[in-house]
Amino acid sequence: MRVPIQLPTAGLDAVLLAMIEQHAGRPCPTRRDIIGWTGILPRRRIRAYLEGMQARGLIEIEIDAIDRRRSRLRVAGGAWTAWTARHERHNRAKAA
Repeated sequence: MRVPIQLPTAGLDAVLLAMIEQHAGRPCPTRRDIIGWTGILPRRRIRAYLEGMQARGLIEIEIDAIDRRRSRLRVAGGAWTAWTARHERHNRAKAA
């Protein structure tokens, strides 16, 4: 039987809010960046956790209408990060 992982919500919120504030005006942090900053947040739970923070009114998330893989974040009422940067090197390797 799998036991759900209990995440330290207050600590994660503080780390993610600081990260989003530091990325204001720069590309939105990627999942890899978020894993590096938090150290414990599983990759598959990042989007759900961020959406939970949005539901609690801590952050705002905007999704690009054309490319739904791109998003940007801001602490509620703060400055937006730039859109998530696409990894051009990865895209070029796939095209070749």
